[in-house]
Amino acid sequence: MNRVTAWLRTAVKELWALIVDDWYLAAGAMAAIGITYLVSRTDTPGTADVTGWLLVALVVASVAAAVRRAVIAALPSNPPEDSAP
Repeated sequence: MNRVTAWLRTAVKELWALIVDDWYLAAGAMAAIGITYLVSRTDTPGTADVTGWLLVALVVASVAAAVRRAVIAALPSNPPEDSAP
């Protein structure tokens, strides 16, 4: 039981750090997990085949959005103007 509680404690700490550092990424990851869970619970034939790919696609989209936000935040707010005539 001690190993399980240590793992759970580590998971909660990592999730909290993720929420504090970049809550958009954390929200996207949690939404991806939730959407994938809901899709996997349907009784439609063939959903088991695409559930994993759906999770991968949603996580990649979430990471891409977080990287885009980070790049935009890293850019200077007033870029220097070129002195071209």
